[in-house]
Amino acid sequence: MRIRLGFVSNSSSESFLVYGAKVDGKVVTEEIWEQIHKRGLIVEYTPDWDDRYVGKSWDSIGDDQTGKEFKEDIEAKITEIFGDGFKCHTHSAAWYNG
Repeated sequence: MRIRLGFVSNSSSESFLVYGAKVDGKVVTEEIWEQIHKRGLIVEYTPDWDDRYVGKSWDSIGDDQTGKEFKEDIEAKITEIFGDGFKCHTHSAAWYNG
């Protein structure tokens, strides 16, 4: 028989690393949601669910794609959906729910 002496947790954690734009959750309507997915973008949420990060995960960069090409593609798609005025950055968040 084995006895575990260390800490055991059933809690969860979540994190993301996305290149894209931070948008107010209220502007992500059903029509916007469809446009986001049609262009192959994703939406990540903050723990308080007020903000949305629209873009792509860095692990989705193509093998034949430079970082600059990756960023320019996402920036163009965000502009198509939301218009000018959304600045793209790398966004990261992590939180623990337990």
